[in-house]
Amino acid sequence: MGHWYTANNICGMRASVTILSVLLLILAAATAVFLLRPDTAAAPTASAVAPTGVVHEVTLGEDGFSPRELTVALGDEVVFRTTRNEPFWPASNVHPTHTLYPAFDPQEPVAPEDSWSFVFDKPGEWRYHDHILPYYTGTITVIE
Repeated sequence: MGHWYTANNICGMRASVTILSVLLLILAAATAVFLLRPDTAAAPTASAVAPTGVVHEVTLGEDGFSPRELTVALGDEVVFRTTRNEPFWPASNVHPTHTLYPAFDPQEPVAPEDSWSFVFDKPGEWRYHDHILPYYTGTITVIE
């Protein structure tokens, strides 16, 4: 009987060591993810980037956005208009969620007689589309 008791203790200890090892690995992985994540505090925000006063215009026509590719400076404003006499909805990719740059989205269609403007406060290459007719696409590159 003594051997049975000892064998059970050894098996129980091995299971405890295995569980403890798994928990330590999970803790180490969680710590690494936390320490290696991008520093979101350093990313520019709308309040941290002053508008430059420079205004660019993009027009949606029957052939798509014009210009289709545009390079602007951080803080520049881009005004979107249409000549199609139909509502339009310029928004960042990915269609239909607009998750690449969620702020770059008017959240609703823009009437053809109106315009929508956006001040770019994040550097990068921002692909966008017309949410209503997503085959109309464009790219705005924002440089610092």
